[in-house]
Amino acid sequence: MTTTVAEDPIGLQKELVIYRNPNSKTMLEMVDWCDVFWQNNISIRFARPLFRKRKPWLVTTETWLNHTTGKTSIASTFKRWLLGLAHNIYISEAIAKHVGWPGTRIPNPYDANTFRILPEGQRDKELVFLGRLVSDKGCDLILEALSHLKSNGKMHNLTIIGSGPDQATLEAMSSRLGLENQVRFAGVLRGEQLAAELNRHRVLVVPSRWNEPFGVVALEGIACGCGVVASEGGGLPDAIGSCGILFPNGNALELSKAIQRILSEPGLLEQIQNRSNAHLIKHQPRHIANEYLRLFESTLKGKNT
Repeated sequence: MTTTVAEDPIGLQKELVIYRNPNSKTMLEMVDWCDVFWQNNISIRFARPLFRKRKPWLVTTETWLNHTTGKTSIASTFKRWLLGLAHNIYISEAIAKHVGWPGTRIPNPYDANTFRILPEGQRDKELVFLGRLVSDKGCDLILEALSHLKSNGKMHNLTIIGSGPDQATLEAMSSRLGLENQVRFAGVLRGEQLAAELNRHRVLVVPSRWNEPFGVVALEGIACGCGVVASEGGGLPDAIGSCGILFPNGNALELSKAIQRILSEPGLLEQIQNRSNAHLIKHQPRHIANEYLRLFESTLKGKNT
């Protein structure tokens, strides 16, 4: 076990002590010391001390309890049962329905300092994809959608940001579909460089095949002035709000229709951008932190009444 005293970059003037892989004795001491016990995703091991020393217990569920294949294991069944004993916090409505217990909805934040509209930027490109180049993320669906549009005389450009095991396959697919002049592979970009690239585009496409639990990448695009086209499963609708268009997961034809609509319908992108500030403010880090603090305080008041 090790402890770390974190730096205090935002002036909290308090020590933040981090225990890495604490043993059972330390866990019991920490539960005895704390006022509120909060887990970011449930851990059976770290929940165990609560059965000896009861404290207000809150759990944020960030992802699906089932295996990625969709199978329900004994562990996931037990976790779902345990969550019935906690105060639950969910990052999206889809996760709340998946777990099934009553709870509080607090979405994920995004990096508002990095992802923002840059006044000096020139929005001279159309579509952008950001993510790992793996099948679940559905980048190939955009290429198929662009092929549909090209066959109807609609030529749109796409920037692919990211890397992964499917990159060679996607490059070959782009060539096979005759999209070489429309598609650019930009590699991995991060931080300010990524924000600047997003600022050059009108639409971020998030075509995930699997049901994303939430979708911070959508918030990053919206914050940089992009409208969003995204698959409708999972938590992406929560992340997008009214700042984009949804299409059925895995349906390249419907994706092509959504792309054409957002790029060609008069005033649609402007309407989306006008709605973005009200949506983004609910995902600012300070706002999310205050939501958690209010919940912790109300939990303590409930305990003491």
